[in-house]
Amino acid sequence: MRLNRLDLTRYGKFTETALSFPKPADGAPDIHIIYGPNEAGKSSFLSAWLDFLFQIPTRSPMNFLHSYGAMQIGAEVEIDSVGHELTRIKKRDNSLLDPQGSAVAESVLLSGLRGLDRAAYSAMFSLNGETLAAGGESILRSEGDLGQLLFSASAGLNDLDTKLAQLRSESEEYLSDSGRKGRLLELNAERDQIAGRIRELDVLANDYRRMRDERDAAQKSWKAAETAVLETRTRLNEQQRMLSALPLRNRVLSLKAQISAFGALPHPPQDWMRDLAEFDREQTKSAFRLSQAEQELTKLREELSQTEPDDKILRLAQAIADAEKLKASYDTAAEDLPKRRNERDIESGVILDCLARLDRKGSDPEALRLASRTVGQLTDLIETRSGIQTALSNARRELEDANADLKRLRGKLPTEPDKVIDPPILAALIARLRREDLSGKIASAVEIRSEAEREMKAALAALDIGATDPEDIADIRAPEHAWLESTQNKLHEAERQFEQLTNERSKLATEIARYEARQSADDASTIVTLAQAAEIRQERERLWSEHRAKLDGPSADAFEKALRLDDQASATLTDQHARRAAEAEAARAVSELRADLAAKDGELARTKTTLEQLNQEFRESLALVSPKLDQAMSIDEFIEWLNRLTLAKSKAEEFAKAGDTLARVQKQTDDARKELVDAILASGGRTTLETSYDLLLDMAQSISDRASQMQALRERLEEAQEQANRRQRALDQARQTEENWQEAWKSACKDSWLAGTEPDPAGMRAILDTLQKLQTTSETRARLDNRIHQMEQNQIRFSEAVRSLSSSLSLPDEVDPVAQWGNINQRYAQALKLEDKRNELSGRLETAEEHSRKVESEAAVSQQKLSEIMKFFAVPDWTTAREAMNKARERHALIGKHEEAVADLCERLNTSDAEAAVTLLEEVDPSVLEAQIAALEIELKEKEADVQEAYARMSQARDVLRAVDADGTVARLEEERATLLLEIADGAQHHLRRKLGLIAVEEALRRYRDTHRSGMLNRASQAFSRLTGGAYRELAVQPEGARDLLVALAQDGGSKRAEDMSDGTRAQLYLSLRIAGYHEFTEAYGPVPFVADDIMESFDDDRAEQAFGLLAEIGRIGQVVYLTHHAHVRDLAKSACKSTLIQTL
Repeated sequence: MRLNRLDLTRYGKFTETALSFPKPADGAPDIHIIYGPNEAGKSSFLSAWLDFLFQIPTRSPMNFLHSYGAMQIGAEVEIDSVGHELTRIKKRDNSLLDPQGSAVAESVLLSGLRGLDRAAYSAMFSLNGETLAAGGESILRSEGDLGQLLFSASAGLNDLDTKLAQLRSESEEYLSDSGRKGRLLELNAERDQIAGRIRELDVLANDYRRMRDERDAAQKSWKAAETAVLETRTRLNEQQRMLSALPLRNRVLSLKAQISAFGALPHPPQDWMRDLAEFDREQTKSAFRLSQAEQELTKLREELSQTEPDDKILRLAQAIADAEKLKASYDTAAEDLPKRRNERDIESGVILDCLARLDRKGSDPEALRLASRTVGQLTDLIETRSGIQTALSNARRELEDANADLKRLRGKLPTEPDKVIDPPILAALIARLRREDLSGKIASAVEIRSEAEREMKAALAALDIGATDPEDIADIRAPEHAWLESTQNKLHEAERQFEQLTNERSKLATEIARYEARQSADDASTIVTLAQAAEIRQERERLWSEHRAKLDGPSADAFEKALRLDDQASATLTDQHARRAAEAEAARAVSELRADLAAKDGELARTKTTLEQLNQEFRESLALVSPKLDQAMSIDEFIEWLNRLTLAKSKAEEFAKAGDTLARVQKQTDDARKELVDAILASGGRTTLETSYDLLLDMAQSISDRASQMQALRERLEEAQEQANRRQRALDQARQTEENWQEAWKSACKDSWLAGTEPDPAGMRAILDTLQKLQTTSETRARLDNRIHQMEQNQIRFSEAVRSLSSSLSLPDEVDPVAQWGNINQRYAQALKLEDKRNELSGRLETAEEHSRKVESEAAVSQQKLSEIMKFFAVPDWTTAREAMNKARERHALIGKHEEAVADLCERLNTSDAEAAVTLLEEVDPSVLEAQIAALEIELKEKEADVQEAYARMSQARDVLRAVDADGTVARLEEERATLLLEIADGAQHHLRRKLGLIAVEEALRRYRDTHRSGMLNRASQAFSRLTGGAYRELAVQPEGARDLLVALAQDGGSKRAEDMSDGTRAQLYLSLRIAGYHEFTEAYGPVPFVADDIMESFDDDRAEQAFGLLAEIGRIGQVVYLTHHAHVRDLAKSACKSTLIQTL
């Protein structure tokens, strides 16, 4: 793909902007520089190019000038020598259009990009300062691993090392290479723990049914006891409500009698009784406010009659306001006139000075004014003079430099060409052999064969039967898988049954001992007979009757003591009944458990016999496989040994295949050696078939490089000749420009008083400056004259206005208008003050009259309300009415209390009929009610004790059943174990995927390294040597274990690994690898545009020029676009590659 033109139609800050990238001349590098200052739009160009290729993103930041719907990018691209005119708009689908506006398939561009997506293209073929620094850091993280460096540089994956390290860490977290730690071991331990708990909780079905029946019986007894307690508590609450309602009945009767004492007093409205005090206050307040309002009216009317206005001067208010405006202009003129007259005199002196400097004393300044066209021509000529002289000088110097460079290049070129076979054929042979990388393949094959041999010997040794050769295990045959799996399952099942039966027998023995221990404890408990309990209850009843008769302290203490003794006896009887039931149940349970124990012993003996028979059969089969195997080996250990046997046979096959591969590669190397010898001899070199393959390849490369250097030297000679011709034409043009300037000077001066003036730019600049100053000063003096006249007129108008006002007010004439104006202002201010006072008094009088009318109205309303109240009570005055209102308010309060007492009584007895409630309580005897309450309280305590005992038995039965939980905990544990097994299986699959993926990636990196090591490494080595100015002569490979490390060989004989280099040198190494990677990609898939954004900001001029030389080499096989805002970088690019095309934003 090649970019011929990019149209920024409506994108970012650009509108209707196009950048063309014309093709270079044949053989010249295709390199373009886009130069512009900061914020000129270089980053927008790069963004637009990517958006054109891969669609404009949904949330593009480039819509700050043009809306999303208006955004448009166009381009002319060449794909496989076919041109395409395409347009990209902001749209989700069908956003790529042809010139007719029809949708174009995205595959058109993707074919030119060879399938690269946006991320891959950005990483591989666009480089900036950040990616260059990140590439240096990636070299540091990879610790110089050659495979990673070559692949990262070619694919643009700077974070490959980070991702590989993360995968290794995740694999180690799940299971370490040693197998001694990791999440898998923790999961297995948790699984074993759950299995142990399941074995502990597993019981027989009949035991579980018995426990469940005990729980259900205890739960039924507890519910019956709860019901009895609820019934007794209900009766007790009813008796207690009757007793507490007796005082309320007495209060209801008392309040009713007090209400009847008020007789036939009328019932006034509620708001009258509430507002009684307010009525008193309002009557007093109305009388006071009426008196106060009358006094205020009389006072204000007297003040207003004593104030007389000055109407004569008030009628002149507008004339006074107009004179006030003129007074400001008068004051300004009085202060400013002397200054302006002085400034006018100064400007006149400047004009005389300018005329003297122009040698035109007595002339009219207007006569010396030059036409604008003449001034413009002279100014342009003065400004261009220096540039014309500089261009002439530079043209002479550049022509001399070009001729010297041409002579130097002619001296370097030999007189006769070297004898070389067709250079393209030799280069193709070298490229093919480097791609094949036979040296790398031989080294890899030798390494693989050695590794296979080591792994085979390790696998044989792991069998632990003395095997050292594949023949030692060739005749060993493993048992059939079905038999092996069946035997393993039978052994595991027998072992599990034996362990389970042993645990069950232990549990049965423990349960029998627990029941027997409980029986021994019950025998030692205190016993109370039914006769003793009856005697205690009779004594309690006797003491209760005695206490009711006496109601004194001693009888109460005696009754309390008897009551406690009766409670203890009742509790003991209840406990004895529960123990007897438990003893009977325990005896039955012990009998059943002993029978279960005997049956369990029989099962245990049969299972042990089966286990011994299975172990004997397995040991006989073990001897048939190999007599050298350990006869004490378990079935699981034997299966693991068989896996090791399979691995050993597999490693033996890999060892044999590695030997065949090594022989095949050695044959290919011998054929390639013969081709190289023939090519070297045909080019005039000397060598034999005994020379090493790598040395032959280097000799052929040296011959090819020599031919390329001579061709490049001839091309540079042609460019130098063309440069000399251009410099000669530039010198001729500079001389012609000098002659044209002289003619233009004479033409500009001929029609003015400057005609005949010699071409002196400095003198003419002084004349033009003086003329400009003369014109400006003349204009300033004219403006001052006009200003002085206006101020004098302002003073005259103010004086006339003051005389007119004095005449209207009959004031004596004053010579000074300012003093007379002061008198007028003083009288006007006094008149305004007096008028303000009259307005204030009028307003206050109006307000007071309104307030008086309001007070009279409110007093009439208040009196009407009092008359209504006196009429209601039929009394002659307010004092008698107030007393009647107080009595009514008191009666109202008693009625409220009576209603509250009735409501409390009805609520207490849970009825709505108050009369029925009072009648019911008349028939109640408080002493009888108290005795019934005491008896119910004793009964309630006994039944609550029964509830507690029943709840304790139920809780005990629940706890026993919950501990077993035959269908709860065991099922939950089984579910947890199944979940753990699923997690183990899933984790193991992920672990194997990661492990196999790492192995595959490492193998792919190794193969990529072996395939690309020679060609790509040689290109990177040459580029790195040029970038570092020869400080490092080449890059080499240093084996370290299973890896090859990249080492830089210094010019002084030293060497450095990548991690030992400085940050800047590592960045240059990464740039060298990326350039080599571009060559690799282009050879395999074809060229795509390579874009770099100011990657040489930290390079000095020499290294930047070398870097542009490397980019020029890329430009010979592809297209390079370099963005920069540095002028010196632009010039260095032009110096390094004369055919570089520069565009300015």
